[in-house]
Amino acid sequence: TRPAVDALGLEDEVDTVLLSFEVGAMKPDAPIYEEALRRLAVDADQAVFVEDQADYCEGAEALGIRALRIERKGRDPDPERHPVIGDLRALLQLV
Repeated sequence: TRPAVDALGLEDEVDTVLLSFEVGAMKPDAPIYEEALRRLAVDADQAVFVEDQADYCEGAEALGIRALRIERKGRDPDPERHPVIGDLRALLQLV
């Protein structure tokens, strides 16, 4: 994953990139979300987490992070569990 992130220049476009193998924690376990909050220097209620898997959204929500689920074409959405967005452009209207 790190070579792909580097090749895309992703870290130039976002505030931080966390890769589970580098952090030593995986979603939906709390430490990966806590590390993200630490790196961003924000409280949970100031953060928004975007993910396509409901269980990972629930891991963020357990810490008080607002979670939005991105729904990719061809998957069955479950908007009752989390607010659903169609793409990352929709995120800009919500934050």
